[in-house]
Amino acid sequence: MQKDWLKTQAENNPSVTAIEAANISYSYETLDNIVSRTAALLESINMNNRYVPVEAALKPSFVITLFALWRNGLVPVLLRESISDKERKELLSKVDYSYWLSAKEQNSLISKAQKNLSVLDDSEYFYEFDEAVVIFTSGSTGNNKGVILTFDSFTSGFNSIQTFDLYTNKDTFLASLPFNHIGGFSIIVRTLLSGGRLYIPSSLNNSDIVDCINNIEPSYISLVPTQLKRLVDGNIKTNKGLKSIYVGGGPSNPKIIKSAVDKKYPVVKVYGSTETCAMIAVVEMKNSQNDLEAGAKPLDGVKIGIHEFDKKLGYGEIIVDSPSLFKEYLDNPELTNRVKQKKIYYTGDLGFIDENNRLHVLGRKDDIVISGGEKLVPAEVYKYLLGIDSVNDAYVFGVEDEEWGQKLVALVVLAKRNNGTGYISACLEKKLPRFKIPKIIIPVDEIPKTDTGKPDRIRCEKILDEIIG
Repeated sequence: MQKDWLKTQAENNPSVTAIEAANISYSYETLDNIVSRTAALLESINMNNRYVPVEAALKPSFVITLFALWRNGLVPVLLRESISDKERKELLSKVDYSYWLSAKEQNSLISKAQKNLSVLDDSEYFYEFDEAVVIFTSGSTGNNKGVILTFDSFTSGFNSIQTFDLYTNKDTFLASLPFNHIGGFSIIVRTLLSGGRLYIPSSLNNSDIVDCINNIEPSYISLVPTQLKRLVDGNIKTNKGLKSIYVGGGPSNPKIIKSAVDKKYPVVKVYGSTETCAMIAVVEMKNSQNDLEAGAKPLDGVKIGIHEFDKKLGYGEIIVDSPSLFKEYLDNPELTNRVKQKKIYYTGDLGFIDENNRLHVLGRKDDIVISGGEKLVPAEVYKYLLGIDSVNDAYVFGVEDEEWGQKLVALVVLAKRNNGTGYISACLEKKLPRFKIPKIIIPVDEIPKTDTGKPDRIRCEKILDEIIG
């Protein structure tokens, strides 16, 4: 059982700024008092169930609500900001809850709390349950799973990162990703456990992120590849005090990474997932091609292996042993038992470990395409597509085919439209055997992405359907 993280910081760093946003600034002592008042009001609400769905808006009010729920022994179930009623009901169809907190209700609750004289008696407060939060994964196929993470998961993950980046209470963490995803939520946790400052921008628009870089001097920023590309394309200079830019959320375009490294961005490519409680392996980028090709080094306390390694193909399924692993999937014991066996997590990712014990991630096991009896990994083709000068971005996926069983399709963003698909195929044929060349190559203006920066498989398939019927 762990002691309330906020209470600990309020005792150790009372005057340090905990949260800051436009026209708002709370020290840890002030934040602790507001949270206690909010928790007291929450006690008066008839919540018959432990799980409480919460709209995770990019606002200080969400952070206060989160801490107040923890203080009442409740488990937040995170929902994306501005979620529709239909989407919320579908997402929560298997969640046993009696009450949910919209962003509007959170604002009202905290406004009342600041006038409330009652505070929760929490002088010796410890977290009542081991479960900290439920976060829905945001796979590109739209198949969401509720991942239950514990306080121990977050503490272990934080301690592992501390051996790579040593956080202090003088650091500023920019809330640069949505709070309902593990990447954004982890920013809150890292701030709280380090006793640093969390700065919440007005929005996640590029202009607001750039404004924060220029004016608030962040120490750490977490980005998905799409956000990094916007900074690179805008020729944005980073602040001198910026220690790391964590880049995760899916495959990173090596051209964008190289451009960022050339601009002296302190890029750290990270590997992890909701189930691993964010990053578990990192690649610290330097200004050299070797580092662009380097594999990820597991963080301290993390063991990564390969299950059923195929010597012919050169890869297998990535498996993870780490104290930061998730507890279980919400209301899905069958899936939990399938992917988590004897404390080992079977990630569903494909990869290999090189002679330096570095991890190379090739893609998802579910993405493997079997065409004419041959196993094809879309990520391998993606890598070679990005090696063509006229290709700025790409997405490769498989579809059903009467003749081949399945076939590869590639959407490509071209720098020069006069370099047609025939030219792309010819370039690939110099590097890959013919059976690995996509049967269909479609030029597009951009690759549809999810809000976490991953290619949106459903929207990409719609583009294919619109073209071939």
